[in-house]
Amino acid sequence: MWVTYALLSALFASLVAILGKLGLKSIDSTLATTIRSIVMTSFLVLVSLVLQKFQGFSLQTFSQKDWILIIFSGLAGATSWLFYFLALKT
Repeated sequence: MWVTYALLSALFASLVAILGKLGLKSIDSTLATTIRSIVMTSFLVLVSLVLQKFQGFSLQTFSQKDWILIIFSGLAGATSWLFYFLALKT
């Protein structure tokens, strides 16, 4: 099953590059990344709600170390996407 997930990941990652490049023709790369992040957040919250991933969730579900790692991972990912979209734009 992991091969299927890996192939789907590769497919959708390629669409990010293609659609991102096309979408950056007349918009600032940072603004495009921001809009993309809002769309991703909305989609992922909706998926989590549909799959009932928030059941039993509380802020104490994760340890302090977990929160720190998740936050830094998010910051690294956001920075990566800022530079990725800037590279596509230029």
